[in-house]
Amino acid sequence: MSILVKNASNTADLQPPYPYSTWIGYWEGKSGIKLDANTKYNCPAGDCKNACYKKDFDGCHVQKVSDYTHKMYIIPLCSSCNQRTDYFFVDENLLVPAP
Repeated sequence: MSILVKNASNTADLQPPYPYSTWIGYWEGKSGIKLDANTKYNCPAGDCKNACYKKDFDGCHVQKVSDYTHKMYIIPLCSSCNQRTDYFFVDENLLVPAP
């Protein structure tokens, strides 16, 4: 099911917890989904047309628009979508709670 999200603010200084060195690594570890380095994947943002290799994805902090608890989640997004200031749809099953 798709859910409306937005990029969380002021997250650039947040670091993934040990033993993860990247937010993509954290997302892979918690979601159980491993991205192959040699495969192109579509950006999970519903209206994005970018297809990227694993190295081109950012592990992004997002928040559900309809959730006023301000809970953050990690999801892989292309660099362009990591800079978005609007709302966009993603598959809710790809969201991993941020620590």
